[in-house]
Amino acid sequence: MSLQNSRVPSLSLARYAETFELFVRHSLEYDQILTAIRGSVEGLPQAYAMLDIGAGTGEVIHSLADSARRPPRRYVAFEPNPAHFTALTNAIRELGLSEVELRPDPFDESVSLESRFDFVLFSHSLYWMADPALVFHHAVDMLNPGGTVMGILQGPYGVHTLLTLFESRFERVTPMLQNNAYSSHELLAGLRSRGLKPHCQMMPTPLNMTGVFDSGREMDLSELMSFCLQLEFQALAPDLREEILDHVKGATIEMGDQCLWFIPNAVVTVSPTP
Repeated sequence: MSLQNSRVPSLSLARYAETFELFVRHSLEYDQILTAIRGSVEGLPQAYAMLDIGAGTGEVIHSLADSARRPPRRYVAFEPNPAHFTALTNAIRELGLSEVELRPDPFDESVSLESRFDFVLFSHSLYWMADPALVFHHAVDMLNPGGTVMGILQGPYGVHTLLTLFESRFERVTPMLQNNAYSSHELLAGLRSRGLKPHCQMMPTPLNMTGVFDSGREMDLSELMSFCLQLEFQALAPDLREEILDHVKGATIEMGDQCLWFIPNAVVTVSPTP
């Protein structure tokens, strides 16, 4: 074990986008996430209004408009990552939605919007909030009667466990942009402390680690760990890198012809009663 903490830079926005792209290629979570979102949207009015906070590259709205055939009448999205915002803009242009407002700035509790919404979505975006439960509550106040706020984020397993175990061993020389130490456990506690009654459902969402530990795949493995820990993994001390990888290997299981690291995601919803 290293006697000194590893001085390491957290990921920049550009590096976040690069490592996120690799993470997406290995993640098997998206079908489950889209199923949960479509299930919530099915019960909404036909001409519903949607607020998408941290809309990413537009995968969710594309799914709702295409495969689910349930596009919102009004779609408002916040996406501060420049690379993701460009992809989102291109995706929206292809869909031809009737009422669209895209904003390249962050969403927080100070944002004021004239519209009310039937569905508000935080898909893996709450990690970017200084006080996620406060921002979630702010979104609840923007709902139409019968509306729902849905937050999709990691459960207190997997990546969350990595940060719990190893964050004290890092000396970050730049701030962590996405707080992967935050999970549904902290969100639920925060929402309940504000008098809300959230519902939580866990999804068995794995990363496909097949072949990633093989010789010749060191760069892919390093980039995956960089995204999970939100830092430049190669900048860590070699023995610390080995300890982290041993932990991930121990949590990876063989299922058929695949090796899977289960990092369950939570679907947290609040639907206030009128």
